[in-house]
Amino acid sequence: MITIPKNKKLLLLIFLGATLLLAALAGFGVYIDHPAADGKKVHLFDFAEGYSLKKFAGDLENAGIISNARLFVFYARIRGADARVKAGYYQLNDGLTPKEILRRMVAGEIFAARFA
Repeated sequence: MITIPKNKKLLLLIFLGATLLLAALAGFGVYIDHPAADGKKVHLFDFAEGYSLKKFAGDLENAGIISNARLFVFYARIRGADARVKAGYYQLNDGLTPKEILRRMVAGEIFAARFA
């Protein structure tokens, strides 16, 4: 059996932990900057006053607009945007990145129907 000195075990654990952290951060970066699909699915969503971002993200995931509701909410929270999203109707498609969807919601770029 091979014995490893304690200081080398600690270094190995630190290295493995850092590697896992970097992999997770890289995956998160890919999620934020890549759309769920090609933009063919278009839906109109009502983000009503008082509706939670967590529930809204679940609606987006169920419709195929985003691929992971939890990561979307996490991203909004670390950006401080979860409290700044504006209520309204949003026309969103699966070709938008989670970053772009959140940007539109914070800016209040709501869907406006035009009547002649």
